[in-house]
Amino acid sequence: MKPEFSERVFEFAYNAEFAVVNSAALLSMPWMPSQPEEKYRPYDVKFRLKRASGKGWSLMLQHKVVRRVDNKSPSNRAWVNRCGVPYFAFGLDNEQYNRIVQLRGRGRAVYYCAPRFCERQNLEDDYRSRGVCGASVWLDPLPAGTIGDFRAHSIIFDPPGTRAFRCCGEPKNIKVVSLNEFKTVRPAQGLTRDGLAGMYEELFAIADERASERPTEGEGLENYSIRRDRPERATVDSLESAAVAVAELSAEYFGLSWLFVLDSVPECAQVEK
Repeated sequence: MKPEFSERVFEFAYNAEFAVVNSAALLSMPWMPSQPEEKYRPYDVKFRLKRASGKGWSLMLQHKVVRRVDNKSPSNRAWVNRCGVPYFAFGLDNEQYNRIVQLRGRGRAVYYCAPRFCERQNLEDDYRSRGVCGASVWLDPLPAGTIGDFRAHSIIFDPPGTRAFRCCGEPKNIKVVSLNEFKTVRPAQGLTRDGLAGMYEELFAIADERASERPTEGEGLENYSIRRDRPERATVDSLESAAVAVAELSAEYFGLSWLFVLDSVPECAQVEK
């Protein structure tokens, strides 16, 4: 069964709920090619940084929608043997996947985020009841490593969201991550100019290293397409400029939503006076 809603719709529903439920600040989202680009660049940066003052966790997500596979066939026999049926699956942009794996290799919290459903009614019901996040899964691609070919690869996972694999031939393990686990292994930190400057340098190095001269016309069949040209270096001389630089690179060259999950701090400490 194919997904009955788009990645844009899922991304909006997930991020809106996640920000409210987890006291998170949404610092950027991928730009939408069908709309004027400037509308989806980081905006109200000063307000967002004030909202994210105090300590917390920096998190980046690449949202995907899934199809449900209900039957075993000769082409997916090895996958079904590992995951069972039904299972959920989404295709990968190999270059985007490799950029994410490299960023994960640098210790950054970057994950795929996918729903454990594909019906529009499920999304509408979960959105009304604030159940979108609970019915979704985070997937860490680092254990499967980078993709070294041009074949079509997919990530699959079981309906409970407990087992996941990258598949193109023999399945490779993908780690399922929870928010509680994420918080446990990462100490809360504040957003600082130096910290964001380091994040920007890591994003820039990966995007610059993997820049390609191949034409992009006809590519990007999904809702978002990442840029493959060489990025222009931004000036990072303040907290605000560092935040804008990270937001633009993560959205345009990685296709990531960037969120800052606030630690439990008094309400008066969440906003700078």
